[in-house]
Amino acid sequence: TFKAENERRAVRLKELFAVAAKLIPTTEILIVAPSQFRLWDDAGGTLNRLAREQDWRILNPEDSRSASPLALARAVAGASAILIANAGRSELPADLPSTIKVATWITIPRIPAYDPAKGPADRLLLAEPAWQNLATAAGWPADHIAIAGWPAPDCTATQCTVGCSPTPQGLGLIADTRNLTPPDFDLSSQRVLWHTIASELLSDPFVLGDNPLAYLESWMERTGVEGEALDRRLFIDRLIQPAYAQGLLRALLAAGINVKVWGKGWADIEEFAPILRNPINAPADLCNALSEVAALLHVWPGNAAHPITSCNRAVLRQSNLTKAAWLKEAERLGSGKGQPTAAPQPINSTLIRALIN
Repeated sequence: TFKAENERRAVRLKELFAVAAKLIPTTEILIVAPSQFRLWDDAGGTLNRLAREQDWRILNPEDSRSASPLALARAVAGASAILIANAGRSELPADLPSTIKVATWITIPRIPAYDPAKGPADRLLLAEPAWQNLATAAGWPADHIAIAGWPAPDCTATQCTVGCSPTPQGLGLIADTRNLTPPDFDLSSQRVLWHTIASELLSDPFVLGDNPLAYLESWMERTGVEGEALDRRLFIDRLIQPAYAQGLLRALLAAGINVKVWGKGWADIEEFAPILRNPINAPADLCNALSEVAALLHVWPGNAAHPITSCNRAVLRQSNLTKAAWLKEAERLGSGKGQPTAAPQPINSTLIRALIN
């Protein structure tokens, strides 16, 4: 039954795309984006909100009625372009006509390859200007690329319910975290490595540097852990990143610096639970949190672009600072003496239309 249905859908998909290729494209843009809010990973939600403002058509892959390739084939008919976050033409159905442009908003340093045969008019929007070298290396022509950073949170219509102060004070740590309990590893050496890294980063997050992978592989080499058997992404996402954030918070609290914490997971950690405000479940929650602080704490290792820089607040990064200098800067920014961090031109409808048309 499944085989027959899959074959039927494959034939229908080709038929729909063949029709789309013959239609005269309009200037309409189809936005492929989820609607669910994700704290600091809301590229899809950002595009979804932009589409609703412009009355562009939206295909929501989180809706089971519009998540299939057939739904995309129906929705794209007559459109001149598809706009999607962090996915290129190669991740869309292979029969997508080359007459339909694919514009990709890149918010993570993973650039899809440019294919002049299948998508000569495809476009790339980069949230970080430094990624232009990555795009060039992936084959993208310079005139197919534009810089489009994260937009600032729209707090104008948000009714502030807490902490509404004309002069907000303190540092805000707005991020989700998790406890550092290791998974059930088959190899005891991986469990030992997990506990060793957790202990080091919680006591001294400043040893991490800007390259979590290099840090992890350095520890693997020192401890003789087999590289082929270790899930590096698991260690970075579930250990190194949260341990780094928790270590930074520990350092601030030990120095007596005023820190306000929002996010999921902190309530599960005994030493941090008493200072937790609330999780951030919606844009309004984020706006309320921003209204309470003078500056924001960057708790993600590395120098990649991050939407926290678009929040019209000074941002404290650890990069290239000693612990003493970082704590001094934390105290200065928390007292309201810093300036909002500069951010690239945000993505907007005018920029999108100009790049595509």
